[in-house]
Amino acid sequence: MAESPQLVEQKDFGDGLIYSVFNHENTGNFYFVKLKLSSQKWQLTPTTNEKGVRRCGTVKELALRYNPDAQISVNASFFDTAKYPIGTVAIDGEILSLDNRKRTSLGIKTDGSAIIDIITPRAFISSDDYFEPIWIWGYNQPTKKNAIIAYNSQNGDSVVNLPTEAEALIIENNAVEKKVDAGKVAIPKDGLVLIFHGKSKAHLNRFKTGSSVTLGLVMPREWENTYAMVTGGPRLINNARIVDLKDNTENFESGLFKPHRRTIAGLTWNDEVFIAVFPNPVTYENATEILLTLNVKDAMGLDGGSSSSLWVNDQKLFNGPKNVPVALSIVPRDTDKTKNPLPYFENKYWN
Repeated sequence: MAESPQLVEQKDFGDGLIYSVFNHENTGNFYFVKLKLSSQKWQLTPTTNEKGVRRCGTVKELALRYNPDAQISVNASFFDTAKYPIGTVAIDGEILSLDNRKRTSLGIKTDGSAIIDIITPRAFISSDDYFEPIWIWGYNQPTKKNAIIAYNSQNGDSVVNLPTEAEALIIENNAVEKKVDAGKVAIPKDGLVLIFHGKSKAHLNRFKTGSSVTLGLVMPREWENTYAMVTGGPRLINNARIVDLKDNTENFESGLFKPHRRTIAGLTWNDEVFIAVFPNPVTYENATEILLTLNVKDAMGLDGGSSSSLWVNDQKLFNGPKNVPVALSIVPRDTDKTKNPLPYFENKYWN
């Protein structure tokens, strides 16, 4: 067990939100924010650019776009060279990004509780005339051969260019508006465009113009009533035990496990959610050993390295060289936004 870090500075924002600067001989100064999940004043949420989930910004910009009274923000999702977030991003009950990867995710529920686990959320669409799931490979992702991709208003572009060997299904008000087989397809403000590529076009005959559809997300039962979600990884601490990363079960590139700047999120034994930022390069092993001394129960990695960033209102801290598509921000609680869960269906609903 590592020695406990020394407290350098602390600020109490009230109602369970505390920001601290610690120092440890193995890491130098690092930042630690914890928030009571029962707080009636504050909430933790992913935040993105108003122009779409692939439009990058500083963590400050993304937080203030969501709420101009935001207080704290860090970088969140990993993302690829085209700025597509890796894994799932959901805000206020809406899926912004999903790519069918099995990775560690953090979920926030409508009752204020939180959950961390390695999962693969699976999106689907079904016709109410023929209620069997047709699996959607991703939301707001590049076209994939023989797969179905969904695009909504969070895509960042108002139209989708229909690739060759593909057809589109336009959904509005949970009903089929029309089918399109060529050209550019406008994304409805409150609907979806589903691109069926290659062999997946065989499913199109199940959908008739005007017929009702069900859109859902299949997850383990523990994730029911989740309204916000962000994927990171790897899983670092599970029930106060450091996870052995040698097996690399989440298929990260080996370079991730070398010393880097780190952004980490998780839960404490005191029903708090925390975010920690290590601005100096550190291994996951060193970081997790230190976090255990701060009463941490569960923890997961978020993107780090040149993406690792922290903004605290009224203080100048640091932003990594890279702007990011998704942040994890602490903002004033808005009960209207936290009461709409994702369209959950239990894993065992279909065999």
